[in-house]
Amino acid sequence: MQSLIRTVLLTALTVAALFACTEAPSWQKLLASKIKQHYPAYTVEAMPDGALRVLRPDKSEALVNVEEIAQLCQRGSNDCNYATDQMLLGLQN
Repeated sequence: MQSLIRTVLLTALTVAALFACTEAPSWQKLLASKIKQHYPAYTVEAMPDGALRVLRPDKSEALVNVEEIAQLCQRGSNDCNYATDQMLLGLQN
């Protein structure tokens, strides 16, 4: 019985340590990964103001307003899908 309790406590401490060591996901990171997934040749940089700067080969750089997209995503999946699709289309041009 003590062995079981010790194992459970050790597992709980390990899980807590893992969560403490990882950063929480952010809208910046989520959108940056979506851009990289669709456009692997693009370079995405997080800006201090919360925006994303997207460097596109043979095209001018683009800025993504993360806060605007995040607000739409908080309204629901339809609005979120529309906002991210529009962002990706805008980055294509």
